[in-house]
Amino acid sequence: EEGRYVAPRPVNRVEPEPSFTLHPFIVPEVQINVRVVIDQSGRVIRAESLSRGNALMEHLSKIAVQAARQWTFSPARHDGQNVPSESLLQFQFVNKSLRKASTTE
Repeated sequence: EEGRYVAPRPVNRVEPEPSFTLHPFIVPEVQINVRVVIDQSGRVIRAESLSRGNALMEHLSKIAVQAARQWTFSPARHDGQNVPSESLLQFQFVNKSLRKASTTE
């Protein structure tokens, strides 16, 4: 079909890992939105946080952006050709100290 567009799909996801000392401050969870620019081979060539806020938010934004840069995608396609694209990634930071009951250690 003419003009058919297929969105990029994540192939390899990397989860952000905040340092343990941050967890008491994440109550109960914080969402960071990261916009990524993906080239025609599926690599992330740019990532920026769209979430603004206090020092904690800024710190988590940095961690989320670092993780987002490591993602790889099955590239977007238009008319059967690989094309550059953009995508919005949402990272949830959850206070793990509130979820001890669900871990099996």
